[in-house]
Amino acid sequence: MKKHEIITLSDNLPVKILIHRSNNNGNVYPHWHQSVELSYTMQGEIDHFIISGDDYHTKPGKILIVNTQEIHSVKEYFYYPKMLSLTLIYPYSLIHQYFSQIDNYYFELNNLNKLSNLQKIKYKVLQKKLIKVINLKLSDVSLKNIKLTILIYEILEILLENFLYKRTHSKVSSNLVINEHLLDAIEFIQNNYSERIKIQDIADYCHLASPYLQRIFHTNIGITIGNYLRAYRAQNAYKEIMTSKKTLTSIALNKGFNNVNSLNKALLNSYGQTGLKLRGTK
Repeated sequence: MKKHEIITLSDNLPVKILIHRSNNNGNVYPHWHQSVELSYTMQGEIDHFIISGDDYHTKPGKILIVNTQEIHSVKEYFYYPKMLSLTLIYPYSLIHQYFSQIDNYYFELNNLNKLSNLQKIKYKVLQKKLIKVINLKLSDVSLKNIKLTILIYEILEILLENFLYKRTHSKVSSNLVINEHLLDAIEFIQNNYSERIKIQDIADYCHLASPYLQRIFHTNIGITIGNYLRAYRAQNAYKEIMTSKKTLTSIALNKGFNNVNSLNKALLNSYGQTGLKLRGTK
């Protein structure tokens, strides 16, 4: 069974609502889930929001949607002190309850220049409703959850009526095969990152030629397999640096790095600081 993010709902609401006040140079590593994810940037920017290999730089007013089982990630290199963005995660079961044919369709609104005039009008309506969600979520008004629930369903209705497209069989088949390979590769890395694994080991596990795996990984994930492996090791090393008293050498070796220098290079790339400096911020 492939690893994916488990979605838990917010405050007895039908969806999960996340408000992001600052990116703080954070990264969201490649992952997937059955749910449909909607992202709205109200203030600040998201430097790299990568969805199935498409790299988006968001600015205020930008809406992005991630369809079910699409691999996506976020890479942010700059600090925006006034960052304010929203993530709405609609469970697959909720969408299927109201639109049982969802497996044969997908949502598309990420490229504004490809939208029709009517869709652009509805896009603006979505923007206003998403802003209302943010303001309501941050408020302490009476009947808050009822008002949020109404907005959540109004947004879903707009998406289903205006931004839904029929999947072609060839596209579905191709995407499923590629996604399966990518998920196999990610699963192998997450289960074996602490070992001295090589790219060829990952390719062998996926039963693919190494150049082909590297190509589809970079095209669809947005980074190379090697960089993903180093970033994932850094993520796990970071947790241990901030929560334990183990030496940096011990942490580096236990997380698959050859030495502290290679650990620090990965930490600098992901967090902007070496292990010693990160530990000093605890």
